Amino acid sequence: MDLLGLAEGPINIATPVGMGFVQGMSLAALVFILTAQMFRAMNPSLEEAAKVHGLNLGRTLWRITLPLALPGILAAVIYITTIGIATFDIPAILGLGNRVYMLSTFLYIKVHPPGSGLPEYGISGAMGAFMVILAIFLTCWYGQVLRQGHRFEVITGKGYRPALIELGRWTMLGWGFIALYALISKLLPLLLIAYAAFTPYFAPPSFEMFGKLSTVHFSNMDWDLVLRGLKNTGILVLVVPLVVLLFGFSISWLVVRSRSRSRYLLEFGAFLPHALPEVIMAIGALMLSLFVIGNVVPLYGSVYLIAIVYVVALLAFATRAINGSLLQIHKELEEAAFVAGLSTFRTAWRVLLPLIWPTLVSVWIWTALLVYRELTVAVFLGVQDNITLPAVIWSYWYGGGINKASAVTLLMTLVLTPMILAVWWVGRRSQVPGQ
Repeated sequence: MDLLGLAEGPINIATPVGMGFVQGMSLAALVFILTAQMFRAMNPSLEEAAKVHGLNLGRTLWRITLPLALPGILAAVIYITTIGIATFDIPAILGLGNRVYMLSTFLYIKVHPPGSGLPEYGISGAMGAFMVILAIFLTCWYGQVLRQGHRFEVITGKGYRPALIELGRWTMLGWGFIALYALISKLLPLLLIAYAAFTPYFAPPSFEMFGKLSTVHFSNMDWDLVLRGLKNTGILVLVVPLVVLLFGFSISWLVVRSRSRSRYLLEFGAFLPHALPEVIMAIGALMLSLFVIGNVVPLYGSVYLIAIVYVVALLAFATRAINGSLLQIHKELEEAAFVAGLSTFRTAWRVLLPLIWPTLVSVWIWTALLVYRELTVAVFLGVQDNITLPAVIWSYWYGGGINKASAVTLLMTLVLTPMILAVWWVGRRSQVPGQ
C-alpha cells in the first residue's frame, strides 16, 4: 500500500463479495470431482456426429456435451449453493471479527452467545424451517431431471473409447489458468500459514521477521488437546466414508434402477440433506440430543453424534456423484448379465462396480477429505471430549492465538498430504489411456 500510495487495501475480503470469492476458490475442486468422471466416461459418438454435421467445438459443447452431463452439473450447482448459504469457516474467520454476519455466523452467535447470554434456539429453529422449504423445492427440481434419466445414458454394450480434445493454441492459456488458480488458492495461503506458524507474533512478512523464526508455538502447544482432536478426527475419517459409500451406492442403485414409485420417496429422503445447510442440521442434532433422546441415548458430547450428522449430510453428496455415473450406464448391460444367470448382487459386483469404480473411490477419498476439514458441525456440536482438529484450530483463532492456529493448520496439512496424493493417483488411474 505504501508503494502504491494507498491509505487502505484496494480489495477487502471481509465483505460478502470477498468471502464469496474465497469460498468459490475453495469449492472449485469439489465441483470438479462431482462432474469430471461423467465427462471422462462420455461416449464421443454423439459429439463426432455433431462435428460431421458442421457444429464447431463451442456449439457441440453447448448442444450435446453439457445437456448429457446435466444431472451431475445440476447436483454440483445445488451442492455448492447450499454450502455457500451456510458455510461457517470462511465467514467466521473473515467476517466475525469485523462484525460482518452471514447466516452461519448469525446462528452461531444465537446458539453460543458471548458472555453469560442464554442460547436462542427459537430463532435457529425458525431459520431451519425456512431452509427446509427451500430444500424441498430444490429436491423436487432435481427429481424432475432424474425422471428423464434415460436421456443421459451414454455407456452402452457397444464398445467405444472416450475421446480427448486437443486444445491446440489454447494449451498454454489453460495451463496458465491452472497455475494461477493453484498459486492464489493453495500455494500462497499455505506459505502464509507456514510463515505465521514459525514467527513469535503475527506481522507482515519482512526480512526482520524472517530473522525471528522459531518453533516456540509448537513447543508451547497444548498437545493433549491436539492429540485428542487428531484421534476424534481419525475416527470420523475412517468410519464416515465407509458408511456413506455403502449406503450411497445402495440408495443410488435403487433410485436409478428400481421401477417402484417409492424410489422417489427414497430419493427425496437422500437428497433433502443435500439441500439443507449443515449449520441447520447441526442445530437440529443438538436440540434432538439435548431435549428429545438425551435421557434414552446419551449422544450429546460424543464423537458418534458428529459422525451421524456427517453421514446424513454427506450421503447426499455420495448419491449425487454415483447417480450421475449410474445414469450414464445403459440397462442393457445389466439385462445381459441377468440373461447369463448372474444374481443382482453379482451383477452389481461384476458389471456396475468396475464401470463406476473411479467415482466410488473419488467419493470415498473426498468424503474423507470433507470430514477431515469440516468445521461447521464440529463447532456447533463440539465439546472437550469430541473436539476435532478443525475445532481446535477455531478455538485458537477465536481466542486470538493466530500463530498457534497456524501451527496446528500446518500439522493438519502435513497429515493431509497422503490423502491428496491418493486423490491425484485416482485421477491419473481414471484418465483415458494415453492421456
